[in-house]
Amino acid sequence: MIYPAQSEYIRYYNKTALVRRWIATILLKSNLESQLMFSRLDPVITCGFDTSSFTQDNQEDVAFIRSWLESELQRCGNDDFDESDVFAVNTRRLQKSMGLNKAELAVLRFACLLNSYKPLEAATENTNSFTEADVCDLLADLLRLPFGLVYSALRPSGLLRQSGLIAAAGGWSGTHHLTRWLTVPDMLAREIFREQDKDNLLINAFYTTGPKSKLTQHDFPQRSQLGLIKDYVRASIRDKAAGANVLIWGPPGTGKTEMARHVAQALRKKCMEINSVDADGRPLKANHRLDCYRFGQAILARGSNAIVVFDEVEDILCDGSYTRFGFKGEGTFTKGLLNKVLETNATPSIWITNTVDGVDPAYLRRFDLVVNLDTPVRLIKRKIAWRAFKDVPMKKGMIDRMVNHRGITPAHMTKVTRICERIGVETPEQAALVARQVLN
Repeated sequence: MIYPAQSEYIRYYNKTALVRRWIATILLKSNLESQLMFSRLDPVITCGFDTSSFTQDNQEDVAFIRSWLESELQRCGNDDFDESDVFAVNTRRLQKSMGLNKAELAVLRFACLLNSYKPLEAATENTNSFTEADVCDLLADLLRLPFGLVYSALRPSGLLRQSGLIAAAGGWSGTHHLTRWLTVPDMLAREIFREQDKDNLLINAFYTTGPKSKLTQHDFPQRSQLGLIKDYVRASIRDKAAGANVLIWGPPGTGKTEMARHVAQALRKKCMEINSVDADGRPLKANHRLDCYRFGQAILARGSNAIVVFDEVEDILCDGSYTRFGFKGEGTFTKGLLNKVLETNATPSIWITNTVDGVDPAYLRRFDLVVNLDTPVRLIKRKIAWRAFKDVPMKKGMIDRMVNHRGITPAHMTKVTRICERIGVETPEQAALVARQVLN
């Protein structure tokens, strides 16, 4: 079956019977007297309903509007989701990947639409503030599920909240507006209604598949530590151990990301790299990146064919003060949340940072292995250099100078090669000019 590229559920004028039933039910449970005291129902709400009985005089008549809503509610019938729609397909794939039950799937679908479909959100604007029990009561009515199942679906230890797919913007106590009880990540709200990659669900929203490493085990001077990482990750996958985390740190360009990719490749696992930018190329804040990580862990939890790589985590692991390297934590999450994230991940993860300066010791203790990568020793660096410049007319003397310079890393040499190949360098003089220009 070929699905359309986007869901019909977010089309403004396309109110399905199911969504109309939700809107009518919410309005009937709201304070209509207050809503109609100074204005009529917003056209964004009534669009898609049969408004032929509306007149100039009755649109602010509470009794008439209540009767009309009850009549419209009867007309909606018992329609459910169109399971061939892109949104239904994507959420069903999420259900399968994460092991969501029927109630969790229904709550997730409602929350996604509440955060993305303006008519549904508008219908909630004049509802009273809700307690957690009130929210579950309303959802039980809307989704036609027992209260206990809905309450269980939103429990703190449940998949929806542990994965970060549903959160309460105002916390899970007190009273809040309905939309604040059921927030979903922005990346999910914008991608769940679009057609997804058939092999990697929501891959553009939260994570990407990393490329194969360009380095072999012989390119890393820390061979014993590399072997230990492989053995540890392999055993963690075999034993389905929770909280298996490795931290690799060191100056930029020393091969930290390449080492992580090499580990995945050596173990024949997918390298799932957490996104650092959104779909528009804008950098993600620390709390949004942690949401991406939590979701990635949730969707991979039932499998054993991947390793998660979380790069550039300085702003997540560093505390609230500036360190001597200039990094500052910007996360709005709590220390307890991050500790729990490090203790409960089902898929082994490799975290990567340029420094451990400023990292809370409580976080460091939760990494089973901490590996420092420095600029490679000269022999290893020379092997990498000759491989990098094998197709570039670079003189041996220039290569030796780069190898002997402690500040020049393999990443710098790869950059020189990329520029030489792109502009079509043909002579050693041209190659040397590019090298000096890039490295000075």
